[in-house]
Amino acid sequence: MDKVEGAVAQIQGLSAKREDWIALASQLEPLAGASPDWEPAALDAVLSQLDPARHAVGITYFLCARAKLLSVADGADEAFMRHARRLLIEGDEEQLKFVRLKVQEVCDTFTLMCRRSGSPMYGIRALREGVRKVAPSPDHLTPLHHQFYLLSLLAQCFKPALEVLEGRVVRVTRDGMQARDVLLSVYYGGVGVAA
Repeated sequence: MDKVEGAVAQIQGLSAKREDWIALASQLEPLAGASPDWEPAALDAVLSQLDPARHAVGITYFLCARAKLLSVADGADEAFMRHARRLLIEGDEEQLKFVRLKVQEVCDTFTLMCRRSGSPMYGIRALREGVRKVAPSPDHLTPLHHQFYLLSLLAQCFKPALEVLEGRVVRVTRDGMQARDVLLSVYYGGVGVAA
């Protein structure tokens, strides 16, 4: 069994219940480290064989590894963008909440790629779903909010952002949130309302 088949089998075998997710996350943590020893094509091969509705934890870790292989000089990476968008739209909500800090890393890169490619509209639906799925409750602010608002502004597509802004978002947890996230959410949200 080669490396790709082994990774796919490992993820498929450890995606059934929460106890499995803990084991899978601890096994995949080195993969998402500073310098993964995988080629982008091999990572893409693994990602294309997994179903986000059942394997969101594994896909998230592999996307983190894939993001680490992107250089600052690279333009938009279509394969990364496609896999990240699919994860956010189709991914299992409970699994995405379980690895929300890793999802945040994926979304940081995804937002950057949408901006670089000049296609912020491509990321709006995905980030809206990500905001909904990663938030502990509908009234929680997440680090994904400001990314969603930014892409809405860049695409000049204000309706999705206004729908979220009209909701009651009054809670902030320390888990993954920084002051910068709150300030950018207020700033981009305010610009969206003013526009």
